[in-house]
Formats: sequence, C-alpha cells, structure tokens
Amino acid sequence: QYSTSYNVRVRSVCDGDYSGYVEYTFTTMCLVVRSFPYTEDFGSGTFPPLCWTQERTAAGSGMGVSYANGAWTSASAAVGGNSTTKAMLADTKAGSVHNLVTTGMIFAENLNGYSISLDVYRSSVSVSSYDEGVEVWVNSSPDIVNGNPQMLGYVSKNYQHSSATVSEEAAPGWYTYNFIARNRTGLNYVILVGKSNNAGGVYVDNLVVDKTV
Repeated sequence: QYSTSYNVRVRSVCDGDYSGYVEYTFTTMCLVVRSFPYTEDFGSGTFPPLCWTQERTAAGSGMGVSYANGAWTSASAAVGGNSTTKAMLADTKAGSVHNLVTTGMIFAENLNGYSISLDVYRSSVSVSSYDEGVEVWVNSSPDIVNGNPQMLGYVSKNYQHSSATVSEEAAPGWYTYNFIARNRTGLNYVILVGKSNNAGGVYVDNLVVDKTV
C-alpha cells in the first residue's frame, strides 16, 4: 500500500535464546503516476488525496481563520448543483495563499504537452472576489519556488472577472478550464495555488491530467 505507515516488532533468536523486542516504524513510498489520464474527483474520503500535500505559503491578515497548515479541505454540501464531494479553499484571511500539491507524475516526451483540466465554481460579483481564486502551476518540485515552476493560468472566483488566461463568464456556475504544460519531461507536480481575499472560499472539482494529442 502506497504512503502507509507500518509498525514492526523484531527480536533475535539464537540457539534457544531470545532478545527483547525492538519496534521500528516505516512508511512506504508515495505513488508516482506513470500512466495517463490521471483523475482526481476528491470523493475517496481522504483529504488531501493519497500522496497529495498542502501548505500555507502566505499568512494574510485581517478577519478569518488562519489555517496555519493550509486552508484546502473537502466539501460535500451541494454547490451550484454539484452535490459530489469536491475540494474547497476555505474562507480565510485576505492575502493568504495555500498550495494543494498532487502526487508526483512522470511526463514522457510529448510534442503536444500535457493537459491539466479542472472544474471551478464561479459565483461572486463582489470586487473583493477578483483576487480570490486558484492559480494552476506545474513544477519539478512540489512548490512554486524551487525547480522550474511554470504558471499555466488563473481562475478568479468572480465569474465577471477575466485574467490573462481565462475569460469572464456570462453567469455563475461550474466551468471546466483546460491548461497545457509544454516542454516538460521527468518528474512533475501539479500545484493548485489557492488565493484568498476573505470573500467566501473557492470550489474545485474533477482534476484531470492527460497527454495532449
């Protein structure tokens, strides 16, 4: 079983003599994805999903819970007609940043790159929600500082707000966005950088990583 901790008790036996037991604890390695498509619908009951990690990289300020270890969680309540379990960046301090990082993936040589798609619920029309949303990154390191990080796009919670990579929408609702990571081989991680502005939280679902044909 990947990413599982085990406790083992051992003792020596020699010609009828026995030592006392010594206990050891070890954890098996995480799964490294090598076949695609890779999908995550956040419905396994474990959060973060197996071999995923999260961390808060900026504390923010003002009102709201601080979530020192990261504000990403699972949410099962219906949102915009979606009643499945999904990932949610909880409502937290303005200016705080929280990374949700996938397990490692091996990208083979592919001229058309790899696609990363996800569903995002876009709802608010408040000005403060312009700066609340999720950035999609890919990197050889499970962060956006080391390695060779590449930002693929930003989706604002505000459906009337556009970014350099994502347009505004005509109405609130769930929308699927697709980003392409090119010229990347070897070990990579997809990183969802949740940016809060204390404007109610952000919902994400159905992450899919696949080779682009």
